[in-house]
Amino acid sequence: MANRLWSGWVVFLAFSPVFLACGQPAAPVNPQGLCLLSVSSQGRWVADSFPYALDEPARTLTLAPELTEISGLAMSPDGKHLVCLQDELATLFFLDPKTGKIEKRVSFGKEGDYEGVETVGQELFAVRNSGAVVRIRMEQGAFKEKETFKNFLNSENDIEGLGYDPVRNSLLLACKGLGGQGANFTEKKAVYALNLNTLTLDSVPALCIEYSALKAFLDANPQIPKQEDLLQDLGSGPEDFKFAPSGIAVHPLSGHWYILSAKERTLLVVRPTDGQIVHLAKLKGKQLEQPEGICFDEKGNLFISSEGKDRAPVVQVYGGR
Repeated sequence: MANRLWSGWVVFLAFSPVFLACGQPAAPVNPQGLCLLSVSSQGRWVADSFPYALDEPARTLTLAPELTEISGLAMSPDGKHLVCLQDELATLFFLDPKTGKIEKRVSFGKEGDYEGVETVGQELFAVRNSGAVVRIRMEQGAFKEKETFKNFLNSENDIEGLGYDPVRNSLLLACKGLGGQGANFTEKKAVYALNLNTLTLDSVPALCIEYSALKAFLDANPQIPKQEDLLQDLGSGPEDFKFAPSGIAVHPLSGHWYILSAKERTLLVVRPTDGQIVHLAKLKGKQLEQPEGICFDEKGNLFISSEGKDRAPVVQVYGGR
């Protein structure tokens, strides 16, 4: 169904400048409010099944004040550095993964609200909050060229998370703001997939996250640590849904999608084959004031970055069991 819808919209978008020039309004994207997959509340939380002790990071990397507004986190193409962005700068910062020290800066353009960064093979991608994706090519460690791919998303969607799903060969764009157009998305958050084979963004979200699913999961699993805090952080109801994705990464071994929500310091882990919740956790504010970046190395070690507010910006490192 999604493929048929997308093929139709490709035709329309190819000719949309003609329609707009004639003064006719553009047709809505995904008018039926479809989602390829929605988070399911049917899973059961099992103690000690999660591979990371989130209350006990293996080490803390304290970052330079220059990275107080750190946004986005990835491993470098050669696996030797962490790569991050600083909000409002078109600059890639390459960090020593053992100390957090800035070892290199690579500028790739004009200032802008860049929120996510990801590595795919030997290339790096960055995303703006408007949804525009930038492919960054480097040569011998220096910036060479870039390409920008725009789509139907905009600043109201407020894209903050960028990940890579090798199964789909797609970039995952997580919306902190509106999940989509129309009434069907007023109480949902969404993750969209940009197919790297065609460099097109599917008009139907790859995953939708609803208040009712997260609440049902928490209600059915009262043994979850800080369950009451997690329930409160969801909001008072669907119209007050506070889960707002700020980062997304795909686990290199399990394939699970790890999705951060910065404001409430929540980590949601979802199985992408059926939407089942694998884990839902409250992160410690003393360790992560505002978590906005997440990535893994090839061994499955987890890295989460946090902006600095009352304390210095950090990257917390968690070793997998």
